[in-house]
Amino acid sequence: MTVRMWSAFLNSNSPRYLDWKGILEWENVPLVDANEREALPIGKHYLLAIDELTSEQRSRLIAWVSEKFGALAADVEAELARSGFPIRAEDVVVSYSMRGFM
Repeated sequence: MTVRMWSAFLNSNSPRYLDWKGILEWENVPLVDANEREALPIGKHYLLAIDELTSEQRSRLIAWVSEKFGALAADVEAELARSGFPIRAEDVVVSYSMRGFM
């Protein structure tokens, strides 16, 4: 088991809060790491830890992406396995443990 010095939660002030809450069903957001990335067109983001999602969460994410972008579920699933999935930085609050700074 890996002990992380950070945790991530949904930002309740995000315009996409209800979408993410529907996908994840809880406030915790599984991220690959706490490193913020930058890429066009989405801007600052984190990467979801796809392999830490439950099968139900993964299914809801695939269904949501398929519907939103008109993509086949099989194509979405293959892309998730290949590239992961970004979540905008404004949708997440990353909290750091003070133990990491001592």
